[in-house]
Amino acid sequence: MLPAAAAAILAFAFVARAFAQNAAPAPSSARWLIAHARLPGPLRSGRTLSPSLRVTETWTPAHGGADPADRAQVLFFDSVELEAPLTRHGRVLNPHQAAAVNRQLAKIRRRIDAAWRGPQDDGRLLVVSGHVLRAAALLRRFHWRSLGAAAYLGHPCRRFAFTPRRHLRISSRIARVMAAMAGTLCADPVTGLVVRVRFHNQSPVRFGWGILGDFHGIRGAFSLQRLEGRWTWGRTVVHLQGRELWLNKSGTLVKRYRLSQGPRLAMPLQQRVRP
Repeated sequence: MLPAAAAAILAFAFVARAFAQNAAPAPSSARWLIAHARLPGPLRSGRTLSPSLRVTETWTPAHGGADPADRAQVLFFDSVELEAPLTRHGRVLNPHQAAAVNRQLAKIRRRIDAAWRGPQDDGRLLVVSGHVLRAAALLRRFHWRSLGAAAYLGHPCRRFAFTPRRHLRISSRIARVMAAMAGTLCADPVTGLVVRVRFHNQSPVRFGWGILGDFHGIRGAFSLQRLEGRWTWGRTVVHLQGRELWLNKSGTLVKRYRLSQGPRLAMPLQQRVRP
């Protein structure tokens, strides 16, 4: 089963706005990245949603075998990506589990609505472990260095390297993970859309002085894909080496996003896209 600590680690797939200064910084600068970096929103055709996305998640323990693949429906609320589980441990949710999922989604939707400040937040809010975060709060925890022009899937982008800022307050699991991570990020030089992130740990990640968890090896990548003429969520891979309590939690998590086949599953939580 996917370790609970991976929820914090996965936040690295989604690093991406502070406030722009008087003069627009150059696309190669860290100031530009912080001011413009954003995440993809829903697929659209004009103001009508295109076919929805589904995500398949697999967890393969390092000691062999593989857990049953799980599926989720991708929802968007105020451009924030949410994943509504369709299965758990490979089995379709029963009515009790589905009701619990919808209660949690409704709670997150209220948090997103409270955090939303207007069009400037489009693509700049994300959900981590049920909490709504501003991308700027994540970006500010790192030092950024431009690596110059690059390309991703034939599309020009700007490449940046990041390392953690030291001596920042650590008040959560995600903050502890960020304090150990470094990597590279590629962003569209016009829109600021983050198209790929690669990350690895520079030091062990320990929870509860290493008693609750100790991960000495973490590396992975998040990348977008092109669907229906626009960028959207693509693939996330996270490799873990370590333990949670006394259990070996080494393994690989893979999440793949695809267009859903057939009619969209009806969900009590309705998608909302700001015009």
